[in-house]
Amino acid sequence: MAYIWFIFMQDFHYFTILKTSVLRKFCEANPHWQRPLSEFGVREIARFQELMQEQAGGRISEKWFYTHLKKDQEKLPRVDVLDLLSRYAGHADWAAFKDAQTPQPAEEAPAFSTVNKPATRQWGRVAALLGIGGLAFFTLFISLSSLRASMEKTYEACFTDAMTKQLLTGMDIQLELWGAGESPTVEMAGPDGCHSFRTPADQVVFTVKAPYYHPDTITRSLKTGHLKETIPLRRDDYAWMIHLFSSGKVADWKKRREQLGQMIADDAVILQVDPATGAGVELYNKPDFISKLTLPVSSLKNLKVLETIYEPSGRIQKMRFAQD
Repeated sequence: MAYIWFIFMQDFHYFTILKTSVLRKFCEANPHWQRPLSEFGVREIARFQELMQEQAGGRISEKWFYTHLKKDQEKLPRVDVLDLLSRYAGHADWAAFKDAQTPQPAEEAPAFSTVNKPATRQWGRVAALLGIGGLAFFTLFISLSSLRASMEKTYEACFTDAMTKQLLTGMDIQLELWGAGESPTVEMAGPDGCHSFRTPADQVVFTVKAPYYHPDTITRSLKTGHLKETIPLRRDDYAWMIHLFSSGKVADWKKRREQLGQMIADDAVILQVDPATGAGVELYNKPDFISKLTLPVSSLKNLKVLETIYEPSGRIQKMRFAQD
């Protein structure tokens, strides 16, 4: 068991080095970026995906990046992904990357050299002591890991539509987990509309965001132990209607313009962004946006509303959208 843990920890150490090499490679192509992987945003992740496709012949998903590169993990990624990251860092595969990190043995002494036997025995004893120390360390590590696991609590939430009570399956549901005095870490719910995580804390605080639903910040106490619950999300009706307007065929254009006029504030700021990078590409005021959206031959088809902010009266004050 100790040997298995030794191999695991050795590979995990190499993975930490690989992440540093990946960041260094990214900075070579983007010298303006001088911050860690944990601070990558949507734009940097999209750029990283492009570089990987060009230089390694493959790419990782945004969700995978958030899970394995933006925060510390307790398990290694799959070997095929490690091979891909290693190729991006300039090596043939994961095995070649690890070989490059391993010190090469010294050149073998000639056959006629005199061997200092006392020194050899002394180094043998040192090696034995190091081995015993290593076994003790990994035994302690396993014990501490087991203790930590016994202290951790599991929180699980499934997300539903507040009106229909149906699970939000197959949707990109994002959770921003807030820690005391720390920036949030981002995790994604599964395709079943549920997400679970373990924590030693007595309280969890997170913000949940889903397309065409209002964001909600949830605070839950875990002092009584594990918690499993269903959380309803309120649909963002105006955002959903704008999406339908852009993709549907409506004969009454005048009525559509009137509806949009009621939904959007007069001084609204509406920003179209690049779907790959998240960078702004065009800014609209209310009249221009309504005209673009309601022309019979519209230039704004299949809108994906990314964010809406409402004024106190309930009309859209700010909106970000992308176009498929």
